[in-house]
Amino acid sequence: MGEDIEFTGSLEFSDPLMIKGKLHGDIDSVGILYIEKDAKVEANINAASVNIRGEVIGDIKATESVILFSTARVTGDIEAPKVKMENGCFFSGKCQMTGEA
Repeated sequence: MGEDIEFTGSLEFSDPLMIKGKLHGDIDSVGILYIEKDAKVEANINAASVNIRGEVIGDIKATESVILFSTARVTGDIEAPKVKMENGCFFSGKCQMTGEA
């Protein structure tokens, strides 16, 4: 999804997806989700892996991993087997690590 795209609604996908624009709704996937630096996502997210460089408001549940890069801003709870947070990221919520990935 390009920088100039705004999407409202439920999004389901299985291949890797990169979001550079704005999304408001819910995300459900068995694939990898990339949220880029200037992206703004207001959604509850369910995916295999979530890699965040932009802003997310909502809960994140991953079956494999969640990575918050230094530019990430996340407000919501995270649940995943593996969670990595780089120095400089912002996270406000609860984090629950759930077994092995």
